[in-house]
Amino acid sequence: MRARDPSWRRNRVAWAMAALAGILIALIGGYLWPYSTQSDAYSIQSGRELAQLLCAKCHALSGEGDSPNTAAPPFRTLLAKLTLEGIEDELTEGISLGHQPMPEWQFSSQQIYDLTSFISSIAEQQ
Repeated sequence: MRARDPSWRRNRVAWAMAALAGILIALIGGYLWPYSTQSDAYSIQSGRELAQLLCAKCHALSGEGDSPNTAAPPFRTLLAKLTLEGIEDELTEGISLGHQPMPEWQFSSQQIYDLTSFISSIAEQQ
């Protein structure tokens, strides 16, 4: 009887398509996950290099030590004072909470992402 019932065939096809979609999603997710991790590592490294170029004169960029400019907070302490979103806003709009003399920088959205990734990577766990 089932062979003549067309709804049985539609249900069977729908189940097969759903199963195939689930398998494809699992395979693609498993394939892309290492690339996400690599791009995060690349972004952190890019942020570190940008900070070294533009910020190291005043700010401590490592997990320890004081900043060369005592008015400039070490990068590892920034998340104790601001959220990542707050830091992104500051970098997007031009830093207004900076120390004196704080240069005004213009950052691309990728540079902002890289800098905040780097800051997150060295932030003190409070």
